[in-house]
Order: sequence, then C-alpha cells, then structure tokens
Amino acid sequence: MNTNKTNQNLRPVETQARLLISQNRQAQRNRQLSMLQRISEEIGLE
Repeated sequence: MNTNKTNQNLRPVETQARLLISQNRQAQRNRQLSMLQRISEEIGLE
C-alpha cells in the first residue's frame, strides 16, 4: 500500500472534520448566547 496515496486520501477527511468541529463550536456558542439572552430578558437585565 502506498503511504503517500493514503495520506492524500486522508487530507480531505481531516479538512471536513475540522470544518464540522468549527461549525459545531459555532452552533454551541449560538445556543449559549440565545440562552443567555432569554434568561436576561426573563430577569429584566435588558
């Protein structure tokens, strides 16, 4: 098996994984922000 070829095949997977991880982080941040906004509205911190 050619190691170089394997590395080339793995690169797109790694790129995709990084993209998914950053999207997931962004989504988590958005959820936390909207939760904070909701809470602050409820207790009148707006």
